[in-house]
Amino acid sequence: MLINAQEIPQMAFYGDKYDAGRFEPVATPYGRKLKPNWGFWASPLIDNDTSEWTAWCKREGFRVCHRSPMMQSVTVSSKAKIFTVETIDDALYLEEKYEWSWEAMAKDFDGVFVAGDGVWVLRKGSWDMPSIVFFNTDSFTVN
Repeated sequence: MLINAQEIPQMAFYGDKYDAGRFEPVATPYGRKLKPNWGFWASPLIDNDTSEWTAWCKREGFRVCHRSPMMQSVTVSSKAKIFTVETIDDALYLEEKYEWSWEAMAKDFDGVFVAGDGVWVLRKGSWDMPSIVFFNTDSFTVN
């Protein structure tokens, strides 16, 4: 479902200081189509120092969150076209129309936000928590 950018919760990026020059376009990985490689990833902010990503890392004992403890606020552009996967029907639409080609989706959308039941639907594709992948640097700002 195409969603209005203002309906997306406040997002956060956890990692090294954001550098637009390091952005790599989204790509469909070989053998694992349900989650793309690259793009720019962020997850909803839970509170001032916790995002869905950092909470997941803590629950799972995932050490990557201890390497670079910088959380940065991410704002979705008001003009961004974001497709949201919240139901199995949303996922089936992407499968039928794009056959999980993330490069093809990037021609029509600025990003994909997976939330609600969409996380469960795409779990086998390794979407472990609500998160967004942006396809281009014009669709967001990092503060």
